[in-house]
Amino acid sequence: MCVVTHAESSERIERTMQSTSVRSRQGGTLDLRRGAPELVGRERELELIDGVLDDARIGRARRLLVVGEPGVGKSALLDEAVRRAAALMVLRAVASEAEADLGYATLLALLRPLAPRIYLLPEGQRSALRTALELGSAPGYSRFALAAGVLNLLAGVAAEAPTLVVLDDVQWIDTASLDALSFACARLDADAVAVLAAGRPGSGERLVGARFEEHVLEPLDDAASRALLDRVAELAPHVRERVLAAAHGNPLALAELSARLTEDQRAGREPLPDELSAGDTLRRAYAGGVGRLPASSRAALLVAALASPGDPATLCAALSSCGLAVDALVPAEEAGLVTLSAGRVAFRHPLVRSAIVAAASADEIRRGHAALAESLPPGEARARHLAAAAAGADERVASELERVATATAPASAASLLARAAELSPRRDDVDRRRFAAAEAAWLAGQADLARSLCERVIEGTSSAPVRAHALHLRGQIAHQTEPASRARAFLLEAVSCADRLERADVARMLGDAVASSMYAGDPRGALSLAERLAAIATHDGGVEEFWMSLHLGTALCLNGRRAEGEPHVRRAIELVETADVLRHDPRHLGSAAMAPAWVDEFERGRALAERAIGHARALGALSSLPTSLKFLAWTDYDLGRWDAALAAAFEAVEIAREIGQISQLCANLGVVAAVLAGRGDEPGCVAAAGEALALAEELELEWHRAGLLGSLGVLALGLGRNGVAVERLEQAVAILEHSGIVEASEAPFSDLVEALVRAGRRDDAQLRLLAFEEVAASSESALVEGTAARLRGLLASDGDAEKELRVATELLADGPPFALARAHLCYGERLRRMGERRRARAELEAALAIFERLGARSWAERCRQELVASGRRLRRLDPATRDELTPQELQVALQVARGLTNREV
Repeated sequence: MCVVTHAESSERIERTMQSTSVRSRQGGTLDLRRGAPELVGRERELELIDGVLDDARIGRARRLLVVGEPGVGKSALLDEAVRRAAALMVLRAVASEAEADLGYATLLALLRPLAPRIYLLPEGQRSALRTALELGSAPGYSRFALAAGVLNLLAGVAAEAPTLVVLDDVQWIDTASLDALSFACARLDADAVAVLAAGRPGSGERLVGARFEEHVLEPLDDAASRALLDRVAELAPHVRERVLAAAHGNPLALAELSARLTEDQRAGREPLPDELSAGDTLRRAYAGGVGRLPASSRAALLVAALASPGDPATLCAALSSCGLAVDALVPAEEAGLVTLSAGRVAFRHPLVRSAIVAAASADEIRRGHAALAESLPPGEARARHLAAAAAGADERVASELERVATATAPASAASLLARAAELSPRRDDVDRRRFAAAEAAWLAGQADLARSLCERVIEGTSSAPVRAHALHLRGQIAHQTEPASRARAFLLEAVSCADRLERADVARMLGDAVASSMYAGDPRGALSLAERLAAIATHDGGVEEFWMSLHLGTALCLNGRRAEGEPHVRRAIELVETADVLRHDPRHLGSAAMAPAWVDEFERGRALAERAIGHARALGALSSLPTSLKFLAWTDYDLGRWDAALAAAFEAVEIAREIGQISQLCANLGVVAAVLAGRGDEPGCVAAAGEALALAEELELEWHRAGLLGSLGVLALGLGRNGVAVERLEQAVAILEHSGIVEASEAPFSDLVEALVRAGRRDDAQLRLLAFEEVAASSESALVEGTAARLRGLLASDGDAEKELRVATELLADGPPFALARAHLCYGERLRRMGERRRARAELEAALAIFERLGARSWAERCRQELVASGRRLRRLDPATRDELTPQELQVALQVARGLTNREV
């Protein structure tokens, strides 16, 4: 198996430590070119664009984002890029603020020319794309299959001809489209694709992770501004200076402000308006142009501004219901505000839309939305127009929004339900729908929105049950994003006001409070809460018994009472694998995935984690993915699948950053640190552990702190820095002991004994071994017993040592490979010192084979040194045969190994 190089893992760590959060917003689409001022003073940008296009022509994918203020010339550059894209297939979409909440609007505009190709995709991707783009229907679809379908479409087109993808006004691309496009763009590499995007300042934050080069388009300098203004208008000198001062180098402002002036004003024969300041200049300029149109044109323009771009049938129907026709837009076209083509309306600039809407009265805007709603079939777009048309509380519209929300992805459902709450006449419905919006937002990974909605419910509701549910969700959010003490406070308050809730709901609240207490390093408090949970739970094989068994079992184990805890843990695993109410819910599966590790059944835990991940992806439950991926990574670590562990952990790190789950970011960086510690990758391990330790301290996650310090200790131990290893492991053990965590399977306890022995502190090691064995005595774990035997062998005399170390290798034979390899190493070291060179070589070679398979270089090097000392001649390693796959490449390889085709991957 290929492993990750020192340089690659360090680079990967550094890259993942950079912020990749994408603030969740929704936007819209427009698919028509617009006129623009001439490209004066943009020579450097045009050279950059030529380079991007040239790379696409030779099969090298490039992604360029041009960022700048409105009107600075971004769209003009994209127009010029399209003109220069000779022999390239061009796909273009221009997002629109008017469509800010309509999912997949930009994707539909971009991919409409490729609709026939969708039928060539694998079934899952084809179904996902057709459903999302409303080209067909399916009972449900995976957002990951959809994103993969987008990637396949683009790669397929590029295989036939170099392709230019143009995305304008990135700041308004709806979140659903943005996720799919970011996924696809990030994975274009040896593809003949150029992606040119443009957006306002801050747009780059929306595309973090999509691997865009970013170029800031600055305002024109004075010389270029004057040259441009001289080309577009003949102005008196003082008028020219006023316009230049007001435009501040904005090309569109220069063109539009000068065009707005009358002939006498341009010639200096009439005074200029008092207000020509920057800021709202463009909006006012557009509004002035609209104001000179006939009333019928202004009314038609408003409906067009509110309508979905690229849907002429709906626009025509809406105009007809208002007693208007598309012809009413001809004066607007003559004024240069829009372009009409085959019934479609293309606005010169998005600010034209904004200006039109801003100039209209609230009543006019509502009437426009109402006309559009009447022209649409039932669905999300119609529901949103109905909501915008509502003048006040309207239960009919609120119910329609709620109904539509049940059939949409979590992100869309959150915005629909939040609007439904605003339109609800009854307070109970307001609270209920607002809480449902918070749940959907949290499921979609929109932590900030979920938190805000929860707090509004908590502050405003008079219903104790609703308040309890909101406090519970608020505690769940805090558990992933805030200090542990704050999360526990919310959860305990939820329990305190949950008298009228179902026992299953109370059980879930108590269970989450148990988990929060454990991660905060309070095992005694966790056990107390788990015992409260056991007192109310029924033993009917349902949700209550599951949560009771899981949390009581793990709390007992963590308190050093593993023999008592294991039966409860096994019962929880049995329930989640068999009970229908549990086996398809990613929350239950994800929580149970780590339970088998307490009973040394790692393959069982891996299966639960994979099921949880699959269900989360299918449901679009982004918020549950980092936790489930973490458990998958840990089980792969225990099973010796370290490459796969890194792949899962890195994916979880990226998602956790994106959605702001800093608790899971910390936890998954902990997995990365553990793997890289075992591999002896000092730069990567220190980087991951350093960031995670800072987060653990901020979030009061004592359990994580101990584990991270333990990983740094193992790193030092493998590198032969025994004194450093002792220091780090003593810190980790001190945290565990101070917190009351005495579970023998916690690695720092056993690792400290070995570090003390190797540092020559045998008396201290003996004392630590006695403490370890006292706790281990209550465990029936082969892993714990085998580890204890290894430690006894390290401290025993030669005869007893051989016996103990042989027992250790036997007990650990079916356990974690890293633990087994360390036992073989200890046994081989002792046999060599006893003069048993032949037998020593057998043990050392067994250890070396495992360490090399794991990629545990530092430990493998220790084996080689021992083997050389035993008389064995070793072949020289060929570095070219190792370290070939990155974690991301490994994710692809693992999918291929499961039987997926390249297209499906």
